[in-house]
Amino acid sequence: MIVENEIQQSKEVGVLFRPERGASFAGHRNRIEHNRIVDSGTTNGAAIDIQGGTESIVLSGNEIVETRAAAQRVGVRLGVETRNIKLRDNKITGFAEPVKQLK
Repeated sequence: MIVENEIQQSKEVGVLFRPERGASFAGHRNRIEHNRIVDSGTTNGAAIDIQGGTESIVLSGNEIVETRAAAQRVGVRLGVETRNIKLRDNKITGFAEPVKQLK
């Protein structure tokens, strides 16, 4: 669980689930709840980036905010191979795209 944190001005990504060397190494079954993520990522970055074959992630009650220019920034970016990602009651503001599912 990642709960009640404040993440500000991260260079690339506020929270990253990266692709791993196999399915059993990915960050499956994590909960990200009641966090505040502000101004994270480059002009084409993301506040939360879930990549690879990551599965069963819950994002709930988070405040994800971009106060700089929206540019091409994304609040939550979901990779092609991700599965069962649940977004519940998050406040996502100021981004070019609040949520982006890659294809």
